[in-house]
Amino acid sequence: MCKEIHCIVKENNTHDEEIQQNQIHVHVDKNDHNKRNHNAHTSENHVKQDTSRVKSKNESKRDEKRLNSKENNNEVKFWLVGSSIVKDMNAKKIFRYQSAKITTLRDKTIKGAIEFLETGKLKADNIAYQVGSNDLDEKSAEEVVNDMKKLVLATQRLVPGSNIIINELLPRYYKNYKHTEDYEVKRLDCNALLEKLCSEFNLKFVHHRNLTQINFSDGIHLDVYAGIGIYVRNLKSIVSPLLGVVNPQYTESRPSNWRSQQHERHYTFNRNPWDNLHDHSSQWQDKFTNNNFNEYQQTSRRNSDMNLKLLRLALEGLHY
Repeated sequence: MCKEIHCIVKENNTHDEEIQQNQIHVHVDKNDHNKRNHNAHTSENHVKQDTSRVKSKNESKRDEKRLNSKENNNEVKFWLVGSSIVKDMNAKKIFRYQSAKITTLRDKTIKGAIEFLETGKLKADNIAYQVGSNDLDEKSAEEVVNDMKKLVLATQRLVPGSNIIINELLPRYYKNYKHTEDYEVKRLDCNALLEKLCSEFNLKFVHHRNLTQINFSDGIHLDVYAGIGIYVRNLKSIVSPLLGVVNPQYTESRPSNWRSQQHERHYTFNRNPWDNLHDHSSQWQDKFTNNNFNEYQQTSRRNSDMNLKLLRLALEGLHY
């Protein structure tokens, strides 16, 4: 009886130990499972964070590329902004195969150019300004250059990456000679300071020294036929290399139709201005070397005979 009781107690103790060991094992398993879940959750968070960081970096790179593409690949390649001097110019005739625009300011001063720039409409790879002449009538050369510096800084801030071209101030011919002389002295000083400003800010400067009084229609505005072509030729000598435009003088023959000839006459002007004189002399030379020479000689003889008859009649009238 005692043996049986001892066996039962022993079996119960053994069973209790097994249960306790099982409970400990289950508790250890739960702890391991919780640790695994925690580690998995932590690693998943790290993966998400790394993925978000990679996405943010990729997005920032895309934004930078998009920004750079906007800065350097504007829809308009060339934009000329100026006073009434540019009102008669045609952008399509200046650059036929490039997107170009010309804007005549309402407020035809440097301040008006800054106001137009701040509207956000002016977006181009190459921006040229023809302003300052109206300002120089009332201000000194130093004041005009300071205003132009503000315009340059505003352009660099609002249209980053664009090439800035400054045209020198053009001469003016007033009816009052003293007024013309005073303006010319200030203009030369102002242009010298503007050229220095362009070298300081790494800008392009366009000279128009070959424009004289005969190139202006009213002393202030350029003549449509005699002045605009020379102005555009000077401008294209600076802008064309920026656009990668090749001089058509050396790459293609001169056009023969009337419209192309008119376009070349008004806006191309890639030749020497003295070439026009050479063209006229060659035309007269051709006239004398062809069959029309006899007709020209006969006409001269008829005119001389008529003059002799008139002289004879005049002498006879004096005799009577």
